[in-house]
Amino acid sequence: MFVIDWRVSYIKSNEYREMPTICCSDLDDYIQIFQKVKPEIVYIFENSEKKEMKLGEIIKKTILNIDVKKINHKNIPKSQKDMAEKISKSDREKLKSDRFYLNNTEREFGFIYDSILLTIKSYNYSDISNFFNGVSLGFYDETIYLKAKEGGFSSLHEYNSLIDIGFKTKREYLKAIDDNFFTYFEEYKKNYLLNIVKFPFFERVSDLYYQCKSGGFESYNQFLDALKRGFSNKIELDRAISGGFETKKDYDIAIKNGFELKDEFEKAKSLGIKSKNLYDIYENLIENAQLDLFNFVDISFVYSIISQFEDGDKISINRLIELTEEFKSVIQKDISSKKNAEWFKTSLKTRESFKKLLSENSEFNSLGIYDNDGEFFEKLLRGDLKVVIDGSNVAWNSNSQKNSDYPELKNISLVVQALKKQNIKDITVIIDAALMYKVKDPEFYKEFEDMIHKAPAKTEADYFIISFAKSESGLIVTNDQFKDWREKDSWIQDNIENILVPFMILNGRVTFGRVLKNTKGINNTLNSINYFDEKTKKTSENSYIFDEKTELILVEIFDFYQKKEGLFFKEFERLYIEKFGNNFQNFKNFRELLESKSEIFEITFKFNKHNLYVKKRALKN
Repeated sequence: MFVIDWRVSYIKSNEYREMPTICCSDLDDYIQIFQKVKPEIVYIFENSEKKEMKLGEIIKKTILNIDVKKINHKNIPKSQKDMAEKISKSDREKLKSDRFYLNNTEREFGFIYDSILLTIKSYNYSDISNFFNGVSLGFYDETIYLKAKEGGFSSLHEYNSLIDIGFKTKREYLKAIDDNFFTYFEEYKKNYLLNIVKFPFFERVSDLYYQCKSGGFESYNQFLDALKRGFSNKIELDRAISGGFETKKDYDIAIKNGFELKDEFEKAKSLGIKSKNLYDIYENLIENAQLDLFNFVDISFVYSIISQFEDGDKISINRLIELTEEFKSVIQKDISSKKNAEWFKTSLKTRESFKKLLSENSEFNSLGIYDNDGEFFEKLLRGDLKVVIDGSNVAWNSNSQKNSDYPELKNISLVVQALKKQNIKDITVIIDAALMYKVKDPEFYKEFEDMIHKAPAKTEADYFIISFAKSESGLIVTNDQFKDWREKDSWIQDNIENILVPFMILNGRVTFGRVLKNTKGINNTLNSINYFDEKTKKTSENSYIFDEKTELILVEIFDFYQKKEGLFFKEFERLYIEKFGNNFQNFKNFRELLESKSEIFEITFKFNKHNLYVKKRALKN
């Protein structure tokens, strides 16, 4: 291979054409002189002439980009001959003649030696090193030579031979030989003719080789196994196998519906479920909403929604109904067979059925409370709620007794069970020292033995009950109003109504007279709200800006209450939920509304003795 190991510059110019010139026709002679002289400048000359040519010559010259007279036509690649033959008759008719004149441009390389210009026909090569090497190997087209060089071909004959059978590089041809693809190709043709499997048709060995390699397969046998399964790509095959699929047909159906695992796909089919989306919903209901517990999809869905709320979040019954109907509609569209979808049973048909579920179902009661007046459900996990039971008062409760001459520990047991059903775990029972001497059912003592505390002899249990409520910010389950204590303690006077939980026991069922939720006393309310910043805590009154959407509803609310000095927070909250559904779910969400950037109008929050209320201030210009 000829290599130029010195710097050569190219100049396109006909400036030296008038010099004494020797036109060389022998390439080897020219190379020898070039190596001896080592010229630093090589000139590229362009000679243009008007030459009469036949159409056939034009076709060959255009395709091959060479002087056809200088080339043995046997060396013209078959693919290029075929291309020339495909010139349509319509193209000939457009020319309207089989003869015409063409401006023919031929290039030459040249360099100066001893005041003589030495030239040689370049065959339109642009680099003289490529020219020397390419023409020496029989390549009279630089583009074809560079392709052959890149493909590792050592001659034009070798290049044409392998290109004709479809190989792009010599390395790939040799690899096909090493991997026995020529032998496998004959085997493949037999399988194809026998129609053992619906194989794709490959005309040449190279087609089979490249299809195998482009599919990512390491061997023919691996490729053949994939074809039998219907796959032509190894990545896709590996995904299918890892998902448990044997054939592409099953895999494609599953993937179309979003499934990547055969087990999930088969289970979904048995349930009458078509899509992975619906299957995930089903699995979520099973895992998180206890579908087997409720037996109804719509109830499980509602339970799943509320389960995802944070403590203190709220959602209106209107929004729950809306979401449930949307959910059922989606499922019905995605069920392939109602016969198979026996799991798709619904129960919530009316608004009243939603209310009854939210207010009476024990599972929902363990998640929170339903406000009948505001018609919304509030998530209250009550995990940190502390409750003290006035044991003596509960035991003497006459509602459950035919004979009220004796206290019953069974009453305490029923109250404890009712509290546990509402997910309250921190329960303390305080009793008078003399109570255990009067009961007739001591066997119930073991049910709450670890919770019970006895007041010292000759000491009222009320003192310890109230002390517990004050120090632990807890609730008191009792029907006692502690009237004597209100006069003794100003804190009790201000807060007792917030912490007392009246009760009734009827036919073994306990009903509480108020919602069981955290109350830390008025002095601790700002901390429990947990959205006021430090400035708010110090000033106890701040103004916030609402966005346009919120302003519309607030105007409506305040117009309704325009005669009032202010609107109590709970009242405002209930009205807001009625208008916005579940948009107002917790204090954090409310704060985001308060901190809206739109300067519409101001709202003042005041913290008074027993409540937090909002008051309309002034409308911004």
